[in-house]
Amino acid sequence: MKKFLLKVVIPSVLLIVAVVATGELLLHAFPHEKLYKSRWMDNNAEEVHVLVLGSSNTNRAIMPSELGLGKGFSCAGPSQDLHNDSWILHRYIERMDSLRYVVVDMNYLTPFLNIDYDDSYAVLRKRYRIYWGNRDYAVRWWEWPEVSRFNWLAWYKDFVAEKDTIYADGFMSRPSDRYNEDDWRYYAWMTASDHNMIDDSNAARILEANIDELRCMATTCRERGVKMVMVTCPVHEFFYSQMDQRQVELMHRVADSLCAEYPNVCYMDFMTCPLFTAEDMSNANHLNRRGAVRFSQMVGDSIRRL
Repeated sequence: MKKFLLKVVIPSVLLIVAVVATGELLLHAFPHEKLYKSRWMDNNAEEVHVLVLGSSNTNRAIMPSELGLGKGFSCAGPSQDLHNDSWILHRYIERMDSLRYVVVDMNYLTPFLNIDYDDSYAVLRKRYRIYWGNRDYAVRWWEWPEVSRFNWLAWYKDFVAEKDTIYADGFMSRPSDRYNEDDWRYYAWMTASDHNMIDDSNAARILEANIDELRCMATTCRERGVKMVMVTCPVHEFFYSQMDQRQVELMHRVADSLCAEYPNVCYMDFMTCPLFTAEDMSNANHLNRRGAVRFSQMVGDSIRRL
């Protein structure tokens, strides 16, 4: 029995530990989006003139290099809420002496998106803890390892997709869905329904928390002489037709009230801009690369006219 332990069990355990440790190191080293962006900001924050924040809308619609406002970088990310926007801004802003503009996503879901209230965002919260250093998330020690996800195939697909779509300025471009009216209408209905949050039981609390985050960012920007620009990106008419107009009006009220309260804050609404068609979109509520180039140039021109 002793020989069995020494020759079989112990070496096997050590081999498993070595394989898991190596896998963990590799998973942390591969350049997925949040790792790439946090490392880039750690090394280059002082150079940034324009910082882009927000969810997948600005992540895939605003290409900082096309804004024409100096060196820019996008720290926006899929399902990124205002709490994490604010965290990223405050993590780096003391070093950002060149910062002139902060672009913030103001979309249909923005007032009600808060990943703290939804267990389906557990993996996302973990990544904001690990890669962005957000200490607000009490991630348990066994949730820290990337190998704990045990879904390496999905991870590999994400890695391959991001490797080919992330740009040097943090902009992300995803492949476009082939346009089919029925498919796009279904996607619009499904996604807009999922984003209809105004009647949710937590809606009032989340709205109040998100308004506080916007005020916090606006105050920080004002103190440093930085212009904060809220932007609503274009959506396809199919998506707009499925929106709860009460929620659209509330989004506008939140943006307008912030502009009235802070002289360094402005709001640009391109949601129903007729210049963007299905050819400019990857699906019913996200722009493709072609649309992002055009849109970024429009946003840059609008900011320069302020």
